[in-house]
Amino acid sequence: MISTYIYLISVLALLIIIGLKLRSAGKELENKNLTQAGTMWLIFNGAAILFALIMIITTLLKGSEICNCSDAYLAYTNEALAAKGDPKKIQVIQNKYRSDIEMCEKVFAGKNGDQNAVQKELEKCSSYKKLQKMQN
Repeated sequence: MISTYIYLISVLALLIIIGLKLRSAGKELENKNLTQAGTMWLIFNGAAILFALIMIITTLLKGSEICNCSDAYLAYTNEALAAKGDPKKIQVIQNKYRSDIEMCEKVFAGKNGDQNAVQKELEKCSSYKKLQKMQN
């Protein structure tokens, strides 16, 4: 995934170079339209680079699948406790988190043979620590 982003940034950097060349050629030829085209080229590609950088940062900050599952279970538990046993509210909460819980079950099932690694990763998650406190 990161290599895809690096490839994308590289292509966009080359496009920035093309924009710079286009702009400087417009200045050399004293062609206002060519200079403006180069400037617009730079603006659009600069925005594309910023967007790609934001995507990379959010991908890196997203966290692990295990911690994301722990976060989902904590949110589910908090909402279920807040429902105070009301069956209608519990049903709404279950429907809300159904896809997250199904995804997490697949994640945990896929790592079934490596429970020690899963446990170590869970212990790094702040939401898992909060879940443990809630159970005690």
